[in-house]
Amino acid sequence: MTRKNIIASLVILIIFVVSMLIVFPLGDGVLFSRGIELGLDLQGGLRLVYEADLSGITDGNKDEILEGVVKVITNRINPLGVSEPQIEKQGEDRIIVSLPGLSISDVEKDRIGRTALLEFREYKDIDDDGEKEWVPATGEINGEQKTLNSSYFKANTYAATDDFGRIILVFEFNEEGAKLSEQVTGRLIGQRLGIFEGDQPLLGDDGQPIAPTVESVISNRGQITGLSLNEATTLSQQLNAGRLPVPLEVIYEQTVSPTLGSDFVTLSLKAGIIGLALVLFFMIIYYRIPGLVASF
Repeated sequence: MTRKNIIASLVILIIFVVSMLIVFPLGDGVLFSRGIELGLDLQGGLRLVYEADLSGITDGNKDEILEGVVKVITNRINPLGVSEPQIEKQGEDRIIVSLPGLSISDVEKDRIGRTALLEFREYKDIDDDGEKEWVPATGEINGEQKTLNSSYFKANTYAATDDFGRIILVFEFNEEGAKLSEQVTGRLIGQRLGIFEGDQPLLGDDGQPIAPTVESVISNRGQITGLSLNEATTLSQQLNAGRLPVPLEVIYEQTVSPTLGSDFVTLSLKAGIIGLALVLFFMIIYYRIPGLVASF
């Protein structure tokens, strides 16, 4: 073997050894403490396919709107602690979200694709018989009725503690939101103001719906009490991600079990071993002694 071939073989061997030390063991490589990043099919997790309602968007702006949707969803997912989320466009109006290794609650899943995360509601009569239910709290802006929700929050929401050591979620309205809040809270003094996530009430750390009694007019700033520190922190980060520019609808959902992923790994290893055995068998049968030497 020439000197050139020896050097080339050594370089290849060194690269091979370093690569193995980076990858193995799978969960935590010897070098850099990084193993193989397993995808959704191997690690398990959640896959969601959303369809965006672009009916009110002109053709020239659809790509820009979808890019905005991807950005907001990414910012909402990041607080959940997903290591390698995959969020991508598919076709003209669909977004695929893959969350490997993540098990999330229905509430967290619902937050990912909801246009506005929180909605304020009032408890009022809905018929002449005195039946009551929670309905969206609305106000009038420039002659148009609008619902008070978190889309009017500025991107500076944060979790803190008050003077009594309670966890609070502090938010600030933009100019239009401040006008709506003044109207809503002005007419509800002494009454309860419900806070909802979609069709479900926002629940406190004690599992009870959060619906404080309005004690004074709220304009620029407000706060929500009753949440745990973790919930308040996560929710504040997701609120700061902004409002989705268009409504989304989940058209496909798949939960992949890690057991299914491990089955794939096992089958792949078996296939590799069988393939290698067939190659060695062919070399020995066809080349005989040279094939046997080359194989081992």
